[in-house]
Amino acid sequence: AVVMTHNYPHDLAIVGTLLAAPALYVGILGTRKRTAAMLRELNADTSRVHTPIGLDIGGETPAEIALSIAAEIQAVCAGRRAGFLKERQGPIHDRE
Repeated sequence: AVVMTHNYPHDLAIVGTLLAAPALYVGILGTRKRTAAMLRELNADTSRVHTPIGLDIGGETPAEIALSIAAEIQAVCAGRRAGFLKERQGPIHDRE
């Protein structure tokens, strides 16, 4: 889940609900100061919270930022650290 409604009370309620649920990824868009205040107010386990969200791929446009966020969500859900494949040791695809 990615949260940003531009309404602090709504975001606070949504993030609180998501942290009580088994969501693997809870991403919060917004300033660090706003997010820190929200997380202090919730006083919850924030190990699944990602903020700022997205991978550092140099995204500037909305499409590039969305790509960086989607890539981070994929990495988290796959249990990966998200790096360059050329630096990966071992096989690229996990064998089941």
